[in-house]
Amino acid sequence: MKNMLIKVFLLVLIIFSLINCSKKYEIFYKKGLKYQTKKDIKSLKKAVQNYDKAITTAVFAFNQKQEALTVLGIKLSELKMYLEAIKYLKKALTIYPGNNKALYYLGLTYGNYANTFSKYSKKNESYLEAEKYLLRGLASGGEKIKYYKVLALLYGIKMNNIKKGIKYINMSLNIYKNDISALFIKANLLYRNKQKQAARQVYLYILTITKKGSSDWKNAKRNVEKIY
Repeated sequence: MKNMLIKVFLLVLIIFSLINCSKKYEIFYKKGLKYQTKKDIKSLKKAVQNYDKAITTAVFAFNQKQEALTVLGIKLSELKMYLEAIKYLKKALTIYPGNNKALYYLGLTYGNYANTFSKYSKKNESYLEAEKYLLRGLASGGEKIKYYKVLALLYGIKMNNIKKGIKYINMSLNIYKNDISALFIKANLLYRNKQKQAARQVYLYILTITKKGSSDWKNAKRNVEKIY
């Protein structure tokens, strides 16, 4: 019930925003037509000004709609309503194909949606969709570190392509070598790849750059002690 109320509320916001913009567009457009019929220079200039305002309003309406659809998709994804989330995030992309937030969350959502299947063939279909949207987002100028880390997890953990996962996490660490979350991902992937001592070295490095006694420090120390 709570999930449905959130969905309805967000849809109402989208509709209200679009109706409001539609009314403003109509007002400016009609004013433009009115001034245009007079055909004198002053009136024609005013007609152009009103048409400009109508165009700006229309563009704003589209921007508002794609942003609202994106937010709705993200919220539904967080509520684990994956198919609904995918539907709205894709709608956002039909308005603006370069919507990086929608591309990123489509990748995440497809990755999580895969967990709902028991058959590997179905899981893999979803993983491939996740890969497609994440690579698209990365190519469209998305934040590299963020995408590299998610792709490393997708390849290395979910798709069991550990070497490719290590490649992407190294790309992330080449940008910022002291990224704690990226270092933990790298150590995890190295361990999975049976490179236990290499993983141990990463955990030892984490100990040198984190505050002693912090949760990250304790986590790294536990892992160091487990690896001989």
